[in-house]
Amino acid sequence: MVTWFGYGVPAGTPPEIVQRLRDEFAKAAADPAVQAKFKEAGLDPIPQMQPAEFAKLIDADLAKWTPIIKASSKPD
Repeated sequence: MVTWFGYGVPAGTPPEIVQRLRDEFAKAAADPAVQAKFKEAGLDPIPQMQPAEFAKLIDADLAKWTPIIKASSKPD
């Protein structure tokens, strides 16, 4: 199991705003001081991931984990 963190914006946010936010977060994540803090926290950022790739990751994780969570939350 892999744990990940991400950020989101409200549905309907213009694609150019989504891309700009992604680019700014990637720029910040490339800063050596930020990278040091990530490493210190045991995090491995993936700033090169594009919004569409992130959406696919979310969809894949939902498809994978939803049935498991539903099955594990049923009373015996």
